[in-house]
Amino acid sequence: MAAVPQTFGATPNNPGSTTPAGASGTQQPTHSASQIQPENNPILNVKAALPLLNKSLSNLMKIAAENFVHNAAVDNNGKVGEAAALHRFDKALEDFYSHCDYIEGHLRLAQECSKQHGYSARYTPIQLPLAKADPNVQPSSVLDAQKYGSYTNLVKLQISCVNDVHKALLDCAYSISHQNKREESK
Repeated sequence: MAAVPQTFGATPNNPGSTTPAGASGTQQPTHSASQIQPENNPILNVKAALPLLNKSLSNLMKIAAENFVHNAAVDNNGKVGEAAALHRFDKALEDFYSHCDYIEGHLRLAQECSKQHGYSARYTPIQLPLAKADPNVQPSSVLDAQKYGSYTNLVKLQISCVNDVHKALLDCAYSISHQNKREESK
């Protein structure tokens, strides 16, 4: 079975396409800043793709049932009916797997985003600005964005922690190597 290339920015109607649904040729969709772009949110992409997966599965089962009935009739009566009218099971199965792969990719992406958010919250307890702030908008509180000075202090603290771990590992490796040399000399 041929592998279908997946793009995480694709639309649920066509998992391999990067063209937005309804866009044609050189037209570009206009997005306002208040709209949530589903190609940037893996959970919204999964929710949008579930009805398509359901439709693909029902189509697959319908085609499988038609082919099963046709093959049973051929086996029982020896008659060959309209074989040309039967749909290809492998095409329907490939379409179903394509939708499954699309959803799996977005679920893995959502899981990685969640892990990254957890690591960020754990190792950087002070909230960091995620995007460039609009100069016209005043922050609602002091905790909305971290100042550069406190950020550099946090980075220095993390670097000193890494240096302490590095020093401990070197001391451990040094003591293990000297212990092995003493055992070899006995």
